[in-house]
Amino acid sequence: YSPLTTYKDTLFYAETRSYFNQHFSNHTTHSLYQFSPEMEAPSLILKETSPFTGELHATGRHLYFMSKDSAQGHNNYLNNTLGVTHKLYRYDLETREKRVLIREPITAYEPLDHQRILYTTPSTNGYGSELWLWSQKTGSQKQQTLPLEIGEFLQTPHGILVIAKAKRGTWDIFYLDDTLKESPTLIFSTPYIEKNMRLLSSTPANLKILLTSSLNKAFKPYLLTLDMASFKRSEQLKQSAYASLYPAPTSVSPDTMTSSVILKNKLYY
Repeated sequence: YSPLTTYKDTLFYAETRSYFNQHFSNHTTHSLYQFSPEMEAPSLILKETSPFTGELHATGRHLYFMSKDSAQGHNNYLNNTLGVTHKLYRYDLETREKRVLIREPITAYEPLDHQRILYTTPSTNGYGSELWLWSQKTGSQKQQTLPLEIGEFLQTPHGILVIAKAKRGTWDIFYLDDTLKESPTLIFSTPYIEKNMRLLSSTPANLKILLTSSLNKAFKPYLLTLDMASFKRSEQLKQSAYASLYPAPTSVSPDTMTSSVILKNKLYY
């Protein structure tokens, strides 16, 4: 399964199934599903022949997903310069139209609106990432080069949160303003791994984020609250002055998990 994502009261996920018919005979399917608490069972959206990679994003009538692809032009002459890249698709849930928007070695992406997508690719000059903005009108335009490996983005009313890793650091949360020109600022750091951020609520001063953390040596759901008003006034504040991380209240405590979402006040993982 892929990390879960939601739009309003609908949950979306990808699933891979392998079927073994007889000795030395098997096949694999890669499918996208949608589900809501009112449904008796998940509903199939589409099937693909290539595996899905990265996260799903749902925005209104559109679902965004990536699949692996191969392309020539890589520093790999022994394999005819073939290398792995990704196709980023936009799928219209009403018309069932599927369209390739970007074909690049994408490491993370976030639709900012129907017309624009923020994404990163590996740096061509050593450790780091190249930050790009794709738009319906102008295509892909490079914004800046970052000294960070990027894991994921989360757009919020206060700006963009980024899970990223410095060369000798851990996977931490950074803040990127909407201009995309300023260097990301470290906003939350632990010795553990944080991933799969989901925006739960936002006020003029605060953000509440659901995420998965490896705190206590197992991936489980946590809630992160950020006092963005205090952080923006002074980025020199200690983390404890504006950030708080605590376990998500749930009657179920899985031993480990890949991601989670809250849908109609219920935790799905």
